[in-house]
Amino acid sequence: MVKKKRRWYEITSPRVFGNKVIGETISDDPKKVVGRTITVNAKELTGDYKKSHISIKLTINELKDNQAITSVQGYSVSRSYLQRFIHKGMTSVDIIHELTTKDDKKVRVRCMATINGKIQTTKKKLIRERFKKKLEQVMGNMSLDNIVFIATTNKIQKRLSNQLKKTHPLRFVEIRSIKLLKQKT
Repeated sequence: MVKKKRRWYEITSPRVFGNKVIGETISDDPKKVVGRTITVNAKELTGDYKKSHISIKLTINELKDNQAITSVQGYSVSRSYLQRFIHKGMTSVDIIHELTTKDDKKVRVRCMATINGKIQTTKKKLIRERFKKKLEQVMGNMSLDNIVFIATTNKIQKRLSNQLKKTHPLRFVEIRSIKLLKQKT
């Protein structure tokens, strides 16, 4: 039995990240390449070393010639980066919210807000409710690729922080992860 010759395929980033070549993969059958997932550090996509704490999960959707075109599947921030912002005497509020993007993809967004001092549980609930409303307003009219791109630039976090300061002064706001949920068929 003769083995098929394996070929190398260049993996390119999504359009919002500039269609850059970010790696290579090998396969004997082009059909086996489609569906593979890779995790890439955001500093490789943006060129900014300050984004090394962010990981972006990409999936190969299609092949054109020898190029594997990817789309965004998820976004996550390293735990060690988040732990730097939590200290004794502070309150951390975790927010988990599911929403539908402009391109009809269901995503789960996990956020974290830190507050100086201890606050009451009712105040935490109020912050969570307002946070979810603001997330819906900000992210509901964007595609998943754009949400992840803007989250890597910290524009969403700054916008949420400024809008939620009226409820209670927040020290730090970060999107911990954005995960694409599987669609029911």
